[in-house]
Amino acid sequence: MIALPKKWVQEMGLQQGYPITITRTDSKSLLISVDEPDTRIVRNGNVLDTSENDTPESIFRRICALYVAGSTEIRIRAKSGLFRPPQKDILRDLVRNRLIGTEIVLDSRDTLVLQVLMGFSELSLENALKRILLIAMSMQRDALLVAGSMDAESAKNVMQRMVEVERFGLCIARQLNNPLSETFSNHYVPEQSYILGCIVISRTLQRIARNACRMAEQAHFLTPPLDKEVLGRLKKLNDEVMSLVGDAMLAFFKWDYKTADDVVERVSALKEVRREEFVGNRDVSEGSFCLALLLLDYMNRGLDSGADLAEAVLDLTVERTKITPEQRAYA
Repeated sequence: MIALPKKWVQEMGLQQGYPITITRTDSKSLLISVDEPDTRIVRNGNVLDTSENDTPESIFRRICALYVAGSTEIRIRAKSGLFRPPQKDILRDLVRNRLIGTEIVLDSRDTLVLQVLMGFSELSLENALKRILLIAMSMQRDALLVAGSMDAESAKNVMQRMVEVERFGLCIARQLNNPLSETFSNHYVPEQSYILGCIVISRTLQRIARNACRMAEQAHFLTPPLDKEVLGRLKKLNDEVMSLVGDAMLAFFKWDYKTADDVVERVSALKEVRREEFVGNRDVSEGSFCLALLLLDYMNRGLDSGADLAEAVLDLTVERTKITPEQRAYA
């Protein structure tokens, strides 16, 4: 039996039999929260009124905000009583392609109803982060190949994969925005530092993917293609950069402070090697040299992102007793 403070009970307007939730926040604390029916109704029955002047992209941004906030049902209504055909068609495609677990359950002339059918527990936080990591690393490697082939289809393929990254990014934001949900099972709620750290890691991985998109886009339009020798050097450097990013994420998954610290040290050393190998070397054509410097700039951003990931892990693991591996397994 738990006795609640009388003043708090009065402030909350609680009466006998009123439901409350007791949630474990860490090994020593419990969180007592009041179930608020009115709040659930707002979260699960959001209505967006749109006008003919609203662009599909603007409406979709509002849908994304509600999706991230945890809404399970979103109703989009046309104030004029009728959606413009392009507006509705684009919205359908955006919802189907960019929101994981979301289906259109009602499609009428003046209303679209979206239902989020996937529960928080169906895609774990760490699995979603792993998916973004794998996609971002493959994008980075393929973007470098575009510099050697100048193939438009390859460049387009790299840029299209950014949609997948954004889908998982929104799903992660939705999970982290609802720490009291099924995302963290067994009534375990992580500390705020863990949630903020995961947000930093997710956004950093998305930044690596966007960096690869820009690399592919610019490499495709610049001529001539890279010399094979320069491309070989860049591939070797890119493999090292991706290895650092992978090790930083491995440190996060294993909750390993030492590995994260080693990654930060390796980033500094790799930047020095980069200067020696490329900046002072002009034994290639002028066009290849300029393109190589541009790609090196993008790789430098990748290195910085790897350092950011490692530093986020350092911040999370500096006090290893905060969250145990067993507790993190629920995430």
